[in-house]
Amino acid sequence: MVSVIIPVYNVEPYLEECVKSVLDNKEIPMEVLLLNNGSTDKSMEICERFGKEYESVVVYDLPAEYGLSEARNYGMDHAKGEYLLFVDSDDYIAKDMIRTLVEASQNGTVDLVECCYATVEETKDGERKIRYPQIATQKEREYLTKEEAIRYYLSKNMMTDNKMDVVVWNKLYSRRLIEKYGIRFRNNINSEDVYFTADVRNVMKSYCFVPEVKYFYRLRQGSIMRSKITRKRAVTYGCYEYCYDMFIDMFPEYRSNCAVSVVWHMFEILKLIRNNPDESLADIPELIRSNLIKRKEEWLRILPDKVTKKMVRKICKSVDACYKYLAWLEWKGKVLKHIKG
Repeated sequence: MVSVIIPVYNVEPYLEECVKSVLDNKEIPMEVLLLNNGSTDKSMEICERFGKEYESVVVYDLPAEYGLSEARNYGMDHAKGEYLLFVDSDDYIAKDMIRTLVEASQNGTVDLVECCYATVEETKDGERKIRYPQIATQKEREYLTKEEAIRYYLSKNMMTDNKMDVVVWNKLYSRRLIEKYGIRFRNNINSEDVYFTADVRNVMKSYCFVPEVKYFYRLRQGSIMRSKITRKRAVTYGCYEYCYDMFIDMFPEYRSNCAVSVVWHMFEILKLIRNNPDESLADIPELIRSNLIKRKEEWLRILPDKVTKKMVRKICKSVDACYKYLAWLEWKGKVLKHIKG
């Protein structure tokens, strides 16, 4: 059986489509855990209606102070299936996603199975634009050992490569593995997915990539990753440092690639803070700078390209110097765009 864990918070316009898409997966036994945590719209009413209509749907009304991580953890604590699948309540899945991933797990002998996902954006006039990843053109399923999978993860372009992504919701997890190592989501942070998937990869023995789009991720205004920068989001660079420290001793040959990823995320956070000044974030730039200074000598030695090295130097010199460099890069980009017409 598959336990499908769906945290719910103020998603009234999307929740019905989400739950129906899961229930349309009728070929594999499953339980659907709807975890409402303080919704102020009609989300809870929708959950209760599904709970009354379908025996497989279990509804939990959690305290309002519960966040996404707490809701997912509560779902895992109450799950009964051999497999775990996380679905965000504003997304939807293909009607054969669960069967496809369970088959790829080879009777539970594969610890982690992942499929491709497409992004869905609705225009103002109600049209739906779906963008499919290039990696979905791959034909065959790919079975890898832990070492092979982590090598790919560390060597890929983390900015553009959809394969082996850090999100949790396009994956089927062995619940036995999760429980054996007590893996849970961290509370009160953004990018909890990065920590969770890193922890799973660190203990898994086997991995399968299914090159088919089975999950549809909705981009919408008001979602966590598209909302105004908060303190929790401002420290998300830490999750990539966590991955760097976890895997780099095993595979030192990918040290430079991982360092580039961390530096770029630091730089993006500084850009967001500069463009959205907030007193509650006043100490974050200096915190980023001091963290980077600790790694400065090592990273200046191993970073492969001049642009990233320049970023490190600018951030370490001073936050003002970094902001000036940001302004220069943006000005340069506008000039180049103007020249190219």
